[in-house]
Amino acid sequence: MPTKEDRKYITRFKQRDIEELLMCRHGARFAEYRQQWAQSGQHCQAAELPLALYLETNAHCNLKCKMCPHSHFGDQEAYLPMHLIEKAAEECAALGVPSVLVGASTECLIHPRIADILNLFKYSSMLDFFVITNGIKLTESIAKTLIGLQVERLNVSLDAATPETYRTIRGGKLELVEKNIYRFLELRKKAQSELPYLRLSFVVQADNLHERDAFYEKWKDKADLIDFQDEVDFTPLMQLRQIEVPPFTCPDPFQKLAISWDGTIYPCCSFYQRYFPLGNIATMTLKEAWQSKTARMLRESFQSGNTQMACRNCLGITLQRKQESHP
Repeated sequence: MPTKEDRKYITRFKQRDIEELLMCRHGARFAEYRQQWAQSGQHCQAAELPLALYLETNAHCNLKCKMCPHSHFGDQEAYLPMHLIEKAAEECAALGVPSVLVGASTECLIHPRIADILNLFKYSSMLDFFVITNGIKLTESIAKTLIGLQVERLNVSLDAATPETYRTIRGGKLELVEKNIYRFLELRKKAQSELPYLRLSFVVQADNLHERDAFYEKWKDKADLIDFQDEVDFTPLMQLRQIEVPPFTCPDPFQKLAISWDGTIYPCCSFYQRYFPLGNIATMTLKEAWQSKTARMLRESFQSGNTQMACRNCLGITLQRKQESHP
């Protein structure tokens, strides 16, 4: 039976503990990485070098999810050039970056060279490799690649228990995605593999709230992890508002770097990252980005309590919606 864990904006049901599994697999290096992760996030102390890289492989997606900014602000068909992805992978290996997430805010499996990208990063000393997808392109070939490479985590965003609700929210065919997930699970079992660890996510919103229980019942004995996430309101994204929020810190600039489809490097993985460009991977190294003036300024703003307006908007609207939902 899955164990329940309540986080700030996520209700989590865990069938297996991925950290215990990876601790056994990777040993002391993984333990040190997780210790650095916890310390930097809790105490606003930046690690010496980034602990994670989030990579957006393309500008466009193959779905139009109603809660995603890409669906409202538009996107273009464009890919992060392969030579820049190779540069990022080489730098991750040289710096010993322990974690990489491929996918970020768009659908990575539509990149024509996704198998090459997965190989590049898996063989660059990764300890905790995430691939996030909507599952539409989770083909048999991709599933076998993920299992063969022993990618640590596969995250599939679903948000619905029935085809009708899936079409309303994501505009696609749930039957196809579920078929792909079931095939992945069969292939993983056939390979007698514990990895990739499968996480399924459900962003709770007005159109799917009635299916939350059904989603849990459908997947509780199949997925390794089920996350129910609070919906985030991105309407202030293009025009920031003056907003007051309780004192808070954000762990992202103390732990992560993110690279967008055009090569821009950012200090966080939020859509509000657009307000804090650090440079471009074409002309800047990851180490230079980590030590840049803008990155240091953002960290100092949390340490001093003088948080930036974009950061207050990022958190504030979520808090407001949560209070409205749970008076």
